[in-house]
Amino acid sequence: MDLHNAPQLRWRLQSDPLLSAAVKSGDTSDPSVSVFDVLDDKYTTLRSRTEDMMVRHTTVEVENDLKQHLTRYVLPSEADVPADTI
Repeated sequence: MDLHNAPQLRWRLQSDPLLSAAVKSGDTSDPSVSVFDVLDDKYTTLRSRTEDMMVRHTTVEVENDLKQHLTRYVLPSEADVPADTI
């Protein structure tokens, strides 16, 4: 069924925010235009944001664990320092 010629579907086609302007106008001259172009762009943006968040989270976790490790094993505590050096 052609979406542009069906009156009961035409209003839904025009009001759908996930359809690109080329699909809404009925421009079929460009074969690369897809119904899923806008949705694909949204998922691409979401994937990029998710990857950035994962990198930031992992970096923070590694930094926190490294700080604990360096504090525990590199910096001497007062119990490890002989009393005559204090």
